[in-house]
Amino acid sequence: MKVRSSKKRKATKASGEAVEYQLRIYCCKACRKIHTELPSDLAPRKRHEAEAIQSALDGDGGHAAEGATVRRWRVGYMAWLAERIGEQLAALRMAGGRWLAAALREIYSGCAKHTRSAYPLRGDTT
Repeated sequence: MKVRSSKKRKATKASGEAVEYQLRIYCCKACRKIHTELPSDLAPRKRHEAEAIQSALDGDGGHAAEGATVRRWRVGYMAWLAERIGEQLAALRMAGGRWLAAALREIYSGCAKHTRSAYPLRGDTT
């Protein structure tokens, strides 16, 4: 993969604090598609960090998301996760810890030629 450019992306932490990430955009020489490298703290296509989403899905209450957003996560997002990784989802949730980040890694690391170690350039929470 070749670095094509970069872009900024804002995300909301569980506390409600906004964090800005600098994401690298790659062009794959094999498939000629564009890929954005995400840190493990971010969920694809979501504006909240994975920790905030996980907190809402677990019912901990330690999140800054609105009620309608949390309901969509609990119904739609959980169904999407279960469809993608099935029985592994239950095992990851039982193990505790950062189960959502592990589930997203499992889903998005399927293609070996596109797998890269992702890291945030700003707002590192790990």
